[in-house]
Amino acid sequence: MTTPIPVKVLLQLNPTFLPYEPGDQMVLAVTFDWHCGEDRPQPHRVGTLLEVIFRELNLDEHHWHWAVEYRRRGHRSLSVGDVVLVGEQAWAVEPVGWKQIRVAADQVWYDMGRLADG
Repeated sequence: MTTPIPVKVLLQLNPTFLPYEPGDQMVLAVTFDWHCGEDRPQPHRVGTLLEVIFRELNLDEHHWHWAVEYRRRGHRSLSVGDVVLVGEQAWAVEPVGWKQIRVAADQVWYDMGRLADG
């Protein structure tokens, strides 16, 4: 059994849909634990996990309860400039792919609460 990986989805507070810039203000939209398994990306494949998260938060039909909760809360699709934290690593959505970045605690404005299980 593996240790769950904490995941946080941060949306730009004032979305410009431009690439992330240091200091951009973010809203914590959803937090959940990702449990690795045969049917889920492994922790050493963060790129695969990021793609799962991106796909789920841009589809109308969701396969994971955290994506359902994200939409239930009224959030828009994950877009360029938004950020996903996987453990201690922060990744910004780029026009093509992802870029590893740093996010300071004072950039995050709102906590929607933690979901129990990924």
